[in-house]
Amino acid sequence: MNVSDQDCCADENLPQGRVWLSGMRFYLLIILLVVNVILLPQQVRAEEHLIAVILTKDLPRYNSVHEVFISLLADSDTHKVYLQTPNEDLLSLRNSARKAVAIGADLIVTYGALATHAALSESFVTPVIYADVYDPLVQGFIPDQFTPGRNVTGIRGDGPIQTLLKHFTAATGATQLAALYHSGDMAAENQVDSLQRIAANKGLQVFPLAKEGSLTVSELFDKVPNGTGGIYCADSLRLLEEFSLIVDLATKQGVPVISRVSGLAEQGAFMVLETDPAEQGEKLAEYVNRLIQGCPLHELPPERPRNVGLVVNLKAAKILGIQVPFEVLSVASRVVH
Repeated sequence: MNVSDQDCCADENLPQGRVWLSGMRFYLLIILLVVNVILLPQQVRAEEHLIAVILTKDLPRYNSVHEVFISLLADSDTHKVYLQTPNEDLLSLRNSARKAVAIGADLIVTYGALATHAALSESFVTPVIYADVYDPLVQGFIPDQFTPGRNVTGIRGDGPIQTLLKHFTAATGATQLAALYHSGDMAAENQVDSLQRIAANKGLQVFPLAKEGSLTVSELFDKVPNGTGGIYCADSLRLLEEFSLIVDLATKQGVPVISRVSGLAEQGAFMVLETDPAEQGEKLAEYVNRLIQGCPLHELPPERPRNVGLVVNLKAAKILGIQVPFEVLSVASRVVH
């Protein structure tokens, strides 16, 4: 009887055990769901992409590109931007690039050739996306105009020098041009070399004048040859710090200043062939967004700017006694009065 009673009790307890196990499974499932919800933000954070940006010396024209770039980046949940604004010297730029690599940046965004050189010298692996670079092929960043480098691509920041020279000679009839740049600025030296080659094909003689050592801008102008019909100012950051003085000295000598640096017409240059900062920022954001989404860099070819405009400063022309032909004014995208 007792045995029967025990067996009966065992039969009665079996369903209760199963109910208890089912309840435990239910509570475990709830706990797992709660843990997943808690950990989900951490998982998202682990998938964030760290974008290091090197904005050389916080220059206004770089700022214009950067503002567009930031506004068009993908949802901020997928990335974090680390911005540095070093001075234009190579040591400062390389320190910034080294720091970007040290903190584990997934990619580096650079403005200008010097910052790009610095980033590439510090990493052969981290993708580098550049904007506002003058002739990346001449700089050695890319193997040809249609192929990205091993870990670098982007959009160049200069219009065709042939176009600038064509309109400059049409307006002035000049046959000689002095090209100013800062010695040791690799990017500026490459620009002047390219200018000499192209100008020679157009019958225009170029005299390179480098600011080096303790030489002042005034002393540099003392070396401008007689008969020079214009001053070409290269995109040399340290030289551009004294651009207002360059314009003053050129005006005293009765010669116009030309350049391919955006914004210099408003600062007194006679003629500038400039690119559109909005287009630069848009392409930069497009490439970065595609990289974040998993597109390999080799599928992002280097780009040439499509929006290039000729800016003519008629106020400077009047001071210098230059009669700008109608055919030049008719192709100008903007005129400064």
